[in-house]
Amino acid sequence: MLAHAAVPVSASCTRLSQRRTHIPAKLQGQRQASSFAAKTSAVRLTLRFFQHETKMSLHRPLQGAVALRPRSQRGFTTRVAAGDGPQMATEDELQQQMKQLPVVVDVRDPVEREDASRATVPASVNVPLNMDGLKQSQRSTTLEEFKQKLDASGALPTDKSRPIVTHCGSGGRGAKAQQFLMELGYTNVMNGGTPERIVEAITSSPAPPPPAAAPKDPFGFGDSGSLRQPTAEEKGSNLELFGLIMGTLVGSILFLFLVFLLL
Repeated sequence: MLAHAAVPVSASCTRLSQRRTHIPAKLQGQRQASSFAAKTSAVRLTLRFFQHETKMSLHRPLQGAVALRPRSQRGFTTRVAAGDGPQMATEDELQQQMKQLPVVVDVRDPVEREDASRATVPASVNVPLNMDGLKQSQRSTTLEEFKQKLDASGALPTDKSRPIVTHCGSGGRGAKAQQFLMELGYTNVMNGGTPERIVEAITSSPAPPPPAAAPKDPFGFGDSGSLRQPTAEEKGSNLELFGLIMGTLVGSILFLFLVFLLL
């Protein structure tokens, strides 16, 4: 009986050992499968991210781009970021604007205007954009603050279609002042950049032609259409002409009367 009982016990031990060897293999397979799934999901997320960025870049191709607009001003060029607000006017645009006799708003600080090495636009109005002499990086000026300065200076024209040109020392504050004026409703505002560029545009632009002279009034009527009083010289010449006509007429009558008598 003991021999018969030992057979099942040994078989069960063998099966138990086989199960123990199969358990680590199953766990290893599960771990490999989970690792593969994690890698697959990471790849899918990466592909989705790049697809999203590609679609968004198609809708905003100019964001973050920097456009180079060369400007000859004391030997260097100005970099203007595309899409960052109003652009600096070109030389041709500035010349055309200056022909219209615009209001020139100089937003530099008074100390900068006193610099003899920099130009000053004639008849320009100084409305400093900075508050208390602090740079815009230190204290940014608001629209309401700049409007109060404009109102105090009296530089704002009542006609909001009147041409206006802003400028500072390099063009940055001039662009901000241009943006403020456009937000206030002015429709013809241009950023001239620097005073040197504006002075150059004024000197290179041809002077407007003089107004045409009024036609001479040959009939003695004034602007209102009524008879004007003749001058002393006109009176004298008129009397001489009247005497000449009357003398000729009297002489002709006498000549005809003598011819009639002789016949």
